Order: sequence, then structure tokens, then C-alpha cells
Amino acid sequence: MFAFIRKQIYCVRSPDYPNGIAHLKGLVMKASALGGLVTVVLFASSCGGPKGVAVARLSTDNEKHEPVFVSETVHGTFYVENVGSDPFRIDSVKSLCVCTTPTETNERVAPGGRAAIHYEMVTATAREKSVGILVQTSPPLPEPLRFTAGGTWKPVLEVGAGEPEIVVEFGEPFEREIALRVAEGAGPLRVTGGKARQDWADVALAESGAGELPRLVFRSREIVQPGTHDLPVALEFERQEPGRQDTTVKIRVQSDITIAPERLVVELAPGEARPTVELTVKSESGKPFLPQSIRAQNFEVVPQTLPDAAAPSHTIPITLDLPTDSIPRVGRIFVDPGDGKGERSVDVFFSK
Repeated sequence: MFAFIRKQIYCVRSPDYPNGIAHLKGLVMKASALGGLVTVVLFASSCGGPKGVAVARLSTDNEKHEPVFVSETVHGTFYVENVGSDPFRIDSVKSLCVCTTPTETNERVAPGGRAAIHYEMVTATAREKSVGILVQTSPPLPEPLRFTAGGTWKPVLEVGAGEPEIVVEFGEPFEREIALRVAEGAGPLRVTGGKARQDWADVALAESGAGELPRLVFRSREIVQPGTHDLPVALEFERQEPGRQDTTVKIRVQSDITIAPERLVVELAPGEARPTVELTVKSESGKPFLPQSIRAQNFEVVPQTLPDAAAPSHTIPITLDLPTDSIPRVGRIFVDPGDGKGERSVDVFFSK
């Protein structure tokens, strides 16, 4: 009888039903009459007529590789089998991630034969990862065959103790260092460089004592706003061959003066160009202060009267003046709380 295994095998033809479509229609009608539920997937261009059918199937639909270190390449192979009576051709093999590269092939697969699909996986981030590889044939399948390759990549370098974090006070550019260590089983290696992947900070290497790895030096290019910021960093090293490890260092900027909410999402009604929002500016220590100014980026704010008396907290309504021809997707509001350390800011996102 007919069989259908979703995503793995299609259009399996049986000699018990030589007329294909007519017999299947009768089978469905009988099943419905009996109150049953039968799902039959039918592809007339492939299943109708007296000819045989090409049936593609994966030898296995997944493989989990042994753990390796970052920047090491994992190699794997799976097979596309022809379990039908007609040949087919491998039309395309595509990975769903740039970290995985399958071999390109246009191989013709005869009945009873199989085609090997080779692939390579590599990543610079320490993590567990699974990637789908899609295979399509000619004649085409209703859905591509999907193979899942998985693996675990371990760090070669440990940055700081636990989750790497730098804590600084708001108000001035900072420079901080974090120690590097070789992860267990990863040595020997040599650290050759480091690079920040944000434009507000730089990363450099500082020499340490004999036999020790260099230290990472973080320098801000500008005053960083209060809050916790993720700084992606690429570390370059040499083991058996050159490699890279991507990691993230958290920069936590502390400030006595805080603004809530930390970000604004403004939903605009049709034609609305002057929405009003509220910000609460607060001294965490309870020290009275007096806001000096409010300004915006990518839009304007309607001139307003600021508080005239110092207090530990101020809730300030702010009316935005948006351009009528093109509403920005994102902007920023700056508040100078008058503490001599400069403006604090809040990101503003607009949705219609």
C-alpha cells in the first residue's frame, strides 16, 4: 500500500495499486465513510501513470559530533538514498548557517544507489550549535530533505573569572584590564591580538610576566551611558594553526542619577506628530538635584519649563515634535541632571 513519511520519504508507490490516483481516491472515500482519518499526499506528476517513482530518503536525519575547541573544523558525511524505481539527480544542497559548508553536487542517483553529502562546520563562539542542511532533488520533492548537524565548541581562552564584566563609574572615559587564561586542555597557545566589535571602545594587549598570557586592556572612546552594555570582542590566537575566539564582555556603568524607563517605545496614532512621554530622573542616593536641559536626536522636543527646585527625583513630561514627512524609527532623549558629569540619555523607538 502507499506510505508517506513526512520530510524523509515521498511518493512511495505500491504494486498493489497500479492505477495510482483512482485507487487512492477510493481509499480515502472508504476511510472517510468509516469515520477514520487518513492523510494521503498525492503528487500526480510523479505518482500517476504506469512509470515507476523516484524516492529520495536520508540514511539518517541527524548527527551529533564530539566536542572540539573554537575554530576547529568538524567534518561529516550523510547519504541521500534512492529507494524507488526511477533515478533522480541532486539539485541543490544548502546550509542554513554560514558556519556550515556542504559540498556542491549534481550527482545522478540510480535506483538502489546513494549519493554522499560531505560538510564542514566551524565557529569562533564557544557554544552548542545545531545547523540544518537542506537537500533538493530533480524531479523536485514537495519539501527538501533536512539533515541536522550538531556539535559543541569549547573555549580555548578564559576571559576573567566567570562571566567577564567591567564595572565603571559614569562621567569619564575608562581604561580597565582583564586577565586571560588558557582553558583546560587547550594549550599551548599564543594570543596574537584582540579587537572590539563596537566603535565606542578599543581593545589592546598588555604584556604580562614571563610564562603568562597578555592582559586585555579595554579603553572607551567616549563617555558610556549608565547601564549594562555588551561589548563583543574577537581574540586571535595561534595553536596548531591561527584561530579566533569570539566572546562578550559586559561593561556595567554605574551612576547615582538614573532615568526610567531605560528605553521608550512610542506607539503613534495615524497622523500623530506630537506625542507626550514621561521620564523619571532620580538620584539613587537621595541627593537633591536640579535638571538643567532636555534635548533630542533625530527629532525635536517642544520647549518646556523645567523644574525650578532641587529634589531627589523629578518626573518630567516631554512633548516630542516629530517631522511630518518621515517619522524616524529610533531617536534619543538627552537629560542633563546638573551634577557636572554630563547628559544621560534614553533611546526612543517609534511604531505606527
